[in-house]
Amino acid sequence: MTENETKICQSIEILYQKELANDPSIGDIQKWIDYFNAFFTPTDNRSNVTSELIKVAGIWSRKEMIFKDNTDHVDWEIPSNLALWERYKKYLGRSLRPTDITSIDKSTSEILSLLENPSRPDCWNRRGLVVGNVQSGKTANYIGLICKAADVGYRVIIVLAGLTNSLREQTQIRLEEGFLGYSTDGFDTDDTIKVIGVGKENPVDRDHTPQYVTIRGDHGDFNRKIAKNMGIASHQPLLLVVKKNVSVLGSLLKWLKRNYITDCEKDTNRPVCSDSPLLMIDDESDSASVDTGEGAIDEEGEPNSEYNPKRINSLIRQLLYFFTKSAYVGYTATPFANIFIHEKGTTKKEGPDLFPQSFIVPLEHNDVYFGPEKLLGTHNERTGERNNSLIAPIVRNINDTYTLNVPRGSLEYQKKDWLPLGHKSDWVPNKQNTVSGLPKSLEDAILSFYLVCTQRYLRGQGNKHCSMLIHVSRYQKVQKEILTVVSNFDNYCKIRLINNDGDGLIELLNRLQTIWEEDFVKNWIQYNQELGAETSSIASWKQIQQNLPLVMGNIANPKLLNGNSSDVLDYEKEKDRGLKVIALGGDKFSRGLTLEGLTISYFIRTSNTFDTLMQMGRWFGYRPQYLDLCRIYTTNDLIDSYCKITDATQELQEEFAILFDATGKGTPKEYGLKVRNYSKLRATSTAKAKHTYNLEVDFEGKMIQTILFSSDKEKQNHNWEITKQFIQTLPNNPEINPCRDFRKWNAALWRNIPLEKVATFLKNYQLHPNSVAINPLAILKFLKDSEKSGFTNLWNIAIIGVADQTRKETNLFPGIKFSRRTLDNPKEDTLSIKVLTNSWDEFIDFNKKEYDEAKAYTKKIDQQIQKERKPGSISGAAARYIRTQNDNEDINKCLLLIYPFIPMDGNNEPQLVGFAIVMPNYRTPNKYKHTYSVNHIFYEQYIHSLTETNESEENTINE
Repeated sequence: MTENETKICQSIEILYQKELANDPSIGDIQKWIDYFNAFFTPTDNRSNVTSELIKVAGIWSRKEMIFKDNTDHVDWEIPSNLALWERYKKYLGRSLRPTDITSIDKSTSEILSLLENPSRPDCWNRRGLVVGNVQSGKTANYIGLICKAADVGYRVIIVLAGLTNSLREQTQIRLEEGFLGYSTDGFDTDDTIKVIGVGKENPVDRDHTPQYVTIRGDHGDFNRKIAKNMGIASHQPLLLVVKKNVSVLGSLLKWLKRNYITDCEKDTNRPVCSDSPLLMIDDESDSASVDTGEGAIDEEGEPNSEYNPKRINSLIRQLLYFFTKSAYVGYTATPFANIFIHEKGTTKKEGPDLFPQSFIVPLEHNDVYFGPEKLLGTHNERTGERNNSLIAPIVRNINDTYTLNVPRGSLEYQKKDWLPLGHKSDWVPNKQNTVSGLPKSLEDAILSFYLVCTQRYLRGQGNKHCSMLIHVSRYQKVQKEILTVVSNFDNYCKIRLINNDGDGLIELLNRLQTIWEEDFVKNWIQYNQELGAETSSIASWKQIQQNLPLVMGNIANPKLLNGNSSDVLDYEKEKDRGLKVIALGGDKFSRGLTLEGLTISYFIRTSNTFDTLMQMGRWFGYRPQYLDLCRIYTTNDLIDSYCKITDATQELQEEFAILFDATGKGTPKEYGLKVRNYSKLRATSTAKAKHTYNLEVDFEGKMIQTILFSSDKEKQNHNWEITKQFIQTLPNNPEINPCRDFRKWNAALWRNIPLEKVATFLKNYQLHPNSVAINPLAILKFLKDSEKSGFTNLWNIAIIGVADQTRKETNLFPGIKFSRRTLDNPKEDTLSIKVLTNSWDEFIDFNKKEYDEAKAYTKKIDQQIQKERKPGSISGAAARYIRTQNDNEDINKCLLLIYPFIPMDGNNEPQLVGFAIVMPNYRTPNKYKHTYSVNHIFYEQYIHSLTETNESEENTINE
């Protein structure tokens, strides 16, 4: 869109928000375009603006998936006059589409509303988590949140910005551009403040101008000596961008206690600040912030108030605890460690731990984001195939850096390997049989970078940043050795290509031409087919060769980025012509650091945790008009790991969606969450996952039932009405009171009902949020996957009543009589029933032959495990086994059992309806059985549910 079209969109969006309740039509939007054409240069591309505004309307009307706990929270309305936000919004308009700005506006308003009104007089603290994707715009989002928070009255804003000086400075610069509006590195030539970023947009009054203590540069972190000489006005917002460093955080805490104490806590006489609301943003909140110590929770599952957390976690919590009005918001793309924090953790000195007890907000990425799903596709576990993957056109396999299956220390290992797996810090890479001594794959990657820079120049992107990443070792000495050889090869190529002369020039040009034509040109065609979208044109080799000398002259010398190197990536200094650079490093690339315009990645660094590997994948992000030029050089093993991490992350995101859809609401501490494990990969480090359990969670061959119910009458009535509506959609010819040779039921039975009908019922039924073992949408997802492999998608359905003639009929179906059940009330809003089902009910669709088979199988299993079963009882597990062993299509399917009932002490009107799902044992191969790391909430709920299910299977019925 043009700048003028963007202005029209933004103006109409403001009007649209006021008219939101009226649901404006396309005609309304077009009238508004005509209206604003009078104020701006008229646009000829009305369809472009209309299309964008329809998307904007969709964003504002979309229901967001938010888990929140409103305990001690007072709802409040965000004012409309947000000066800092408005100028940031205008600043974003320079580089983002209206829909992207709308998305940031909406999500930050929702997050802010989940925090507390800073003018609220009471003591309060809010702790939440925002989950985005790697390199997907989380920084832009929290800058927007900071602007709005400062507008409404948050006065101290602390941003925890990683572990390194380079990452802290990167964040400092972003906040100066998006929040402060001026640079902290000095004055312009006329001794005036150097206005940058938002400072060039709408002015704000002096009382709202943000202040700072931290500044740009390696030594710009918080310093008490500098801070004490700065005049800080308490009515203006104060920004502090600090590392997660014990010394820095300790120094900051002392300074705040010296300058911000306003009161003492009544009960403890603890000094506190009560008049300056704090907002703390924890960037990459799963890194360093999470306590990794032992002993926070005692054997009884209660907090140990005398426990001493790890230092960084302790200082972060003390900073929050010092303010009686505080809000903590963690941002991360890898939330595994955060959801594994124990929600009860608290101590006298630090206060509560950093569990996101107030809310969890998943951020959506826009349609041009290049993330794991686009690169790696989705995995069909039944076929083992990946769908819609860009691996083929983008990923290049590295197989020449180390030798597989060669013992460390062997002669072959010493002679051949360039950089073996598990090498030590003093390893000297062996010279390879190439021009430079580097592996051929690394030379190819460097040559590809030269070609990409040239193609981007030909596309009019010559003034844009363009970077190459080399991430192969964590050891700084090894990195330095490699940099020397990389620099020599870079110099060798530049001399020959810039001067068009020298030994080996012809061979170099031939090699470049082969890479260009056999890789980039050919894969440009495949890229378009795979992605289903058009990209910019691809140049001929003749065009590339003609422009190579000019481009090579603009490529900087390779840089080494680690703690001992003085090299920096000064994108700000080179913003007008674009920095083209090969960057080599290790841990600095492991989390948070952005490489602008990253196109070529050479990556063989390994890890056995999801979060570390995913954060090292710096290649994800936004690649406008050059995604087809990006290449990732890595090993097949690493790609396999990334595929598994992507599958596990997608499953966790689906878990969020499933839990939200199943209840429509719920608090973070109520939900049990699970993350897939693999044999050599785990979600996060063992220290961060100390409150987790490993479980095999599987639905095949299971009978799962509702045993928890809400005491809320409205929810009870909702489920009753949903069940009635479902029954009305079924055929009107069920089996009434089915009678077999072995049993008779007061029931109605339908056979061969399509999964779609059952799915509608399960989606609409409002489960109690703690019913993790009978999560209906997770079951439906499993069945959908099974259906693709030929399993039936038809169900049998039964409403189960009782034979007692003194009971009333339900109004679910004529002739079905309700039962009475004893209910416990473990919590104010929760009713609990120990057993809903009767194991006999699993045989309601069986004939005598099938029943006898199940009875014989029950006896066989009992003998094997030497179990004494009560007379007249039979195993439900045997019924599930026979369902798939029998050729009878009448029973080779899932069974839904519906139970209307009333509490034992209730009146004679049905009040509750529960259900059970009987899943056949399809005997799926073991590779489809998955082990999960689950938090303690999931573990307790799941084990409880399975215990009650087992009790049901032991139920004795006398014939």
